[in-house]
Amino acid sequence: ALINPDPVAVLNAVDRIVRAIGQAQFVTAFVGVLDPVSFEFSFASAGHPPALLRDADGVITSLDEGDLPLGLRGRSEDGSRTIEIAPGSVLLCYTDGLTEFDRDAVDGERRVRDAFAEATGDIARAIYARISQGRPAHDDVAMLAVAFEQPLVALDDPRRASVWSF
Repeated sequence: ALINPDPVAVLNAVDRIVRAIGQAQFVTAFVGVLDPVSFEFSFASAGHPPALLRDADGVITSLDEGDLPLGLRGRSEDGSRTIEIAPGSVLLCYTDGLTEFDRDAVDGERRVRDAFAEATGDIARAIYARISQGRPAHDDVAMLAVAFEQPLVALDDPRRASVWSF
């Protein structure tokens, strides 16, 4: 990613590594690159559950463009997709362990979307609490929720851009 930050180029490079390791392994991945000045977000997926983007009005868009998992896909000639993220939006990335609490991935994706639509405050914790309902997970669960306040061009102090809240 330091050599070529294009999401498809990153996935192609990692795919070559996974295939070189062999052992019939495959892995899913989502790669996104944000331009903090313009709030342009380029992304690509390799078999990973689709990231969700909720705008300030609550409209949710599924970022579901993608390819086969790494280790199965080979070199992709498709380009990454680029969208503009509006201030006030929230991006949610998650693993399939979140959608498989009830062993029904299709219904699980609907439940994640519904939980994300209503989540406030600590968004990842709110979604996990609603989906899990206090039950232990059958698989690993990881989430990343990123709130986009203002692009750098709208900020008075450029040091604000380096603030991360976890």
